[in-house]
Amino acid sequence: MPPKGRRGPSGPWGRLKPVVQDPLESIGLPSKGDNRLLEFGTQEKYYTKIMERYMGFCSDAGKPDELLRRFSALEIGESAAPSASPTSTASTASSGAPPSPSLSMLQSPANTKGLSDVMMALRKLREGIVASKRVDDFAVQAYLFCVRLSVLVKHPESYHPAILYLLSTLHPQQPLTSVELQEVVAYLVLDAACRRGQMSEAYSIRRQYGLRDAKVDAVLDALAHDNYVRFRRLKQSVDGHRARIMDWAEGEVRMQTLKALGRAYLSIDLGFLESVTGSKWDDLKSNDGVGWELEGNKVVIKKPSVCDGLAHTILATKLASFRVSLTYGESERMQCRLGSKPRDQRLVSRNSAVFVGGEKLLQLPEVLGHSFYTCPEINNGLDDEP
Repeated sequence: MPPKGRRGPSGPWGRLKPVVQDPLESIGLPSKGDNRLLEFGTQEKYYTKIMERYMGFCSDAGKPDELLRRFSALEIGESAAPSASPTSTASTASSGAPPSPSLSMLQSPANTKGLSDVMMALRKLREGIVASKRVDDFAVQAYLFCVRLSVLVKHPESYHPAILYLLSTLHPQQPLTSVELQEVVAYLVLDAACRRGQMSEAYSIRRQYGLRDAKVDAVLDALAHDNYVRFRRLKQSVDGHRARIMDWAEGEVRMQTLKALGRAYLSIDLGFLESVTGSKWDDLKSNDGVGWELEGNKVVIKKPSVCDGLAHTILATKLASFRVSLTYGESERMQCRLGSKPRDQRLVSRNSAVFVGGEKLLQLPEVLGHSFYTCPEINNGLDDEP
């Protein structure tokens, strides 16, 4: 018997605190041997916990802008984290420069942990539904929620196989509503066109499922014809889910925009350039390799050479006797406007040369020959012959 006033020996586990487990993390992947999600009742309870966690994540974000920022932060964390090397991190720290917004997002995972837990839990639930071969309304709704959330965070590894399983397995046995079917097929079509660049596959899917959506058709047409102006307007008019999928084609569309501007303009306003490309000037230089020069609020694409100005002066002087004037249009290309002239004298451009009345007037320089073209309003005043 121990003496009085002294404490007796405690139990073997008396000093250990009870372990508090996350209900979403307590269940493992069915593919790793955890069979609890094979039961229908467990699947429904687990889905309820997923929805509670997701609603809590949305309420913590507060404003819609903050919610979208957190979605983007999760996307950056999954795509950019593996590429970050210790050398680059050390150089950033030694230079004393402030971290970039994307790096700040990567260094503060507290804002996105709730969403990443939800995405992982949805993967476990999908595996449980597939392994249990469940085909009912619950399976359809769980897969639809997974597709919509995965599209928002731009996680094709989740939404692409989920869409295929919905259309190939669930829909034939548990038909989707017409609205749900059109929504899912539209995501699949846009993913094929914007992310994977498979235009023929996108048109094939649209025809296979009979998708009738004017905006999806317009997006495909804009991508097929490199119409960057129409693509950007469509992206601003569609809902958030479709806009997130269209983000995959943003880089290619921006590059087509820069190429078109480089061919058509010698200089351009900075504000207009940023509006049509959807990117800031610093981002264009660092991410897209733009080598143009910035002079105030004006971006100089290319400077006209001395040969251009000299050839224009000589040509205008010689054509003055035939009452022909040359001006520069909005696209910095040369335009010909004819005044009154004898009927037997016709102005003809052939092989970078100008002929009047069958006689050679001037041989244009090579650089000027490419910009010499016919205006529609001349009405047979200027003919192009091979």
